[in-house]
Amino acid sequence: MLRALLVGAVGVSMVAREKVNCGNGNFCQHGQTCTSSSAGAGLRFGCAPIANASVCNDRRLSCNEGWACDLEADLCRREPYGESAPLFRNIDAHKPFTSGTENFCDIVSKSLPASCTCSNKPFGGTVFCKIGVLFSDHFGLKADVDPCGDEAHIDLQVTESKMGINFTMAGIKAGDTEDIPIPGFTVGIPKVGDADVDVAILMQGSLEAFTVKLGVDACTETAGKKVCGADLTKYLPFWILDGTYSIKGICGDRRSSQVLV
Repeated sequence: MLRALLVGAVGVSMVAREKVNCGNGNFCQHGQTCTSSSAGAGLRFGCAPIANASVCNDRRLSCNEGWACDLEADLCRREPYGESAPLFRNIDAHKPFTSGTENFCDIVSKSLPASCTCSNKPFGGTVFCKIGVLFSDHFGLKADVDPCGDEAHIDLQVTESKMGINFTMAGIKAGDTEDIPIPGFTVGIPKVGDADVDVAILMQGSLEAFTVKLGVDACTETAGKKVCGADLTKYLPFWILDGTYSIKGICGDRRSSQVLV
């Protein structure tokens, strides 16, 4: 009898600890929902904290099943009942296994949002994001990151089909701090109006401490003053990479200098 109880208790414990497999090497805890099953998806915001969640446009927030995200009001809504509830903030997924060899994507995966994917290339990697334009459509952002060349740099491409946006900028170098406006690309922000979209980039440091900040922001003028980011809405800026990483292992002897700037 005691043995049967112990076996039963172990069985219940195993079920309680069962992970949710996202199908791409990422995992969530039991009772959570994966926000992406795409190969190479980042870990940040990778799990909704509830089962069978309705994931919001930008993958950072979720609602209960059958509810819709209303980011303008910061609420979940269930029609036609007229009910509302707070949004759930998504949490990070985890990856119990890595590729076994040090590579760019494994290094940055913890800070990469689940709405982005990463693919390795020799001495660097390519990040592609499908980002919710605040409260409406999505646009694409592609960043080719080469930290190991003689001049560490990022090549950038932004695309949006409805506005016909296809903007590229090559050779953004380490040591540069850039806020790059995307010509013709605007988004509507509630209670503010239209704002111009830009990409913010900072890259500096060394092979042992490679600091990258890469994100999407928006700015507008109010009373003759330029206002950006969190001063417009708490959903901005949207950081794609935001961390300090050791990349010495992927660069090997390709760089003659340890310092990137």
